[in-house]
Amino acid sequence: MKRFTVPADIQLHEPTTGERIDKPIPFRAYALKAWLNDKRMGSSPVALARLARFLPRFIEAKAGDVIELEDADHELLASIAREPEATFGPIYAVQLLPFASALLGAE
Repeated sequence: MKRFTVPADIQLHEPTTGERIDKPIPFRAYALKAWLNDKRMGSSPVALARLARFLPRFIEAKAGDVIELEDADHELLASIAREPEATFGPIYAVQLLPFASALLGAE
């Protein structure tokens, strides 16, 4: 079993001006776009069953919550987090690193 704490929402900033970009991004929104909607999550009935099992935890996740995942579920998600299909420009992706760090640092 792996556990990690949901990080706080992240406010993106324009690097050259420091201006805020839109609204803060909640972990749940990032996870749904970058990891849970990745085609590898639907690559087989086994992957879909895993997704169905833990998807509600991500949909309901709020900053400070602890999410627990079975080891196999964590490994699937971690493999996607290491090389996500959904990409953000590098100057924005670096600001979103705390989301991946939380998942990849699960103990």
